[in-house]
Amino acid sequence: MKLRSVLTGLALCALGSALAAPSYAQMKEFAGTWILSHSKSTGPLPTYEDVIVKINGDTEEYANHITDNGKKQLGEYQAKVDGKEYPEKHEDGSVTYIALTDLFPRTEEAKIYTHDASGASTLVARFFRVVSPDGKTLYDTLCKADGSLTGFRVFEKSSGMKKAAAKAQ
Repeated sequence: MKLRSVLTGLALCALGSALAAPSYAQMKEFAGTWILSHSKSTGPLPTYEDVIVKINGDTEEYANHITDNGKKQLGEYQAKVDGKEYPEKHEDGSVTYIALTDLFPRTEEAKIYTHDASGASTLVARFFRVVSPDGKTLYDTLCKADGSLTGFRVFEKSSGMKKAAAKAQ
């Protein structure tokens, strides 16, 4: 009888864990300033790119600085890793929407959407971000909405956050 009670208790615990609401956590390893490494990346690449990420509680604050052919671009968002859409504001006034999902430890998927006049969402791109186990390299795989590969970018973590942001501006 005792064995049956123990097994029943374990089964109920496992079932309860499986049915529990998922907890969403920000990828703390993603926090910092990341500088694009041209020599390790493929696909269309800008002249310069950095990504600055801050984690505040359950919110990821993201800023992306790009310089290409003398033109500077900025994209910013604040989002939770919960699969819901959040606005990403761009320097030119345009807005796209980003939905973040935690796939594995140190691995995040970002889906980029546009909204039409009626508010309907259309998936336009996907990014898969993976932080290396040592926390020094960020791998960013870019895909179109249909899943075809656009490029593979490698970012190195920078210790000089202010220097990187100043260079981008």
